[in-house]
Amino acid sequence: MRLVGVASGLTNWTASVPLQAGSNSVSILAFDAAGNIGFDSFTVTVSSTGTGSTGGTTSPTVSIVTPTTGDSYSTTQSSINLTGSASSVITRVVWENSANGARGVASGTTSWAIANIPLQAGPNVIDVTATIIDLAGRGFLLIQEIPDEGLFSKTDWTLIKLEKGESELLAYERQLLEALFRDGNEVTVSELKTAFADRLHKVEASLYADAMRQKWFRARPDKVRSRWAIRGVLLLVLGVVLTVALALWTHLGVVGIPVIAAGFALAVMATRMPARTAKGTAMLRRIRGFRRVIATAEQHMARWAEEENVFTRYLPYAIVFGLTKKWAKAFEDLGLAPDTASWYVGTHPFTALAFADSIDGFAVTTGGTLASTPSSSGSSGFGGGGFSGGGGGGGGGGSW
Repeated sequence: MRLVGVASGLTNWTASVPLQAGSNSVSILAFDAAGNIGFDSFTVTVSSTGTGSTGGTTSPTVSIVTPTTGDSYSTTQSSINLTGSASSVITRVVWENSANGARGVASGTTSWAIANIPLQAGPNVIDVTATIIDLAGRGFLLIQEIPDEGLFSKTDWTLIKLEKGESELLAYERQLLEALFRDGNEVTVSELKTAFADRLHKVEASLYADAMRQKWFRARPDKVRSRWAIRGVLLLVLGVVLTVALALWTHLGVVGIPVIAAGFALAVMATRMPARTAKGTAMLRRIRGFRRVIATAEQHMARWAEEENVFTRYLPYAIVFGLTKKWAKAFEDLGLAPDTASWYVGTHPFTALAFADSIDGFAVTTGGTLASTPSSSGSSGFGGGGFSGGGGGGGGGGSW
């Protein structure tokens, strides 16, 4: 059940929000006269047994124990197992993977476990592809879909740089434009394959620099990960040498095995070492809240119906959140035809499903192409570490 209401007051506001048993996701949106949106969110879980001293409900607690107690985790596996704990008042623990829609119920309550959660692979280079789409929507480039030439041909796109002043661009946006059009004002995505990886590292550096300017991290995430990874590898090598030496000259070879294990664990956990600031944690919370706004876009369409460029303005976020089809469908259901012709030229008349498929295909193909290297190693430096999102958002606030 979804309820929508208007708070009383403006700069200082109050709202009485009815709750139902179980988990309640409460989103707060603030609109200004220009149609810009401020947002925050939190989750309230109503327990049927717990009450506070003032007669209100108390929320149960739940936490993940393995494979990590942090808020992000990197793996190359296609599924993951989780274990955790929860307070005694809970009746069940449910899980959902927002990337692929998979969901289920954990076994156990106060001590629970989940086996084989299916994961969806995806490179964090989506930051860059979403920013390309954002730049197109803001009039800096045009994306033209090239018609398929045969049954087995692959879809390609032409990127055309448009004449527009770049003074409003952030540093990483300007760096990206320069990298895309280094050899001219027109390029196909396929032409960038194996040739863009080195330029991508420079764009990545600008993204991290922007995150540091925003003071979202205590130290630059890529450098923190590198330092801890190097320490882990060195400790691993030391453990191997120690184990071999002890095995050759003593009977204590097994003593070095814990050192090897510690080095391996440190290298693997390097992606978890970057620490967010309080400002960064607050921004992550806002992003998660805005994801709920996009996921429930149909509830807000009446307010957005008369605004210009809303579809294009928030499309990069929908792409990053994996909600492109839902975002496009919300406009189609209201009979609104988003104006995409000024920045995206497709091969078919506009429909929500066709456009969503085309733009998702562009994002996935472009991401893989930009990150590809001549040796096909595929490592662009964007993997791991919880630094993904982005998409510019009208030049405000950078990428996450």
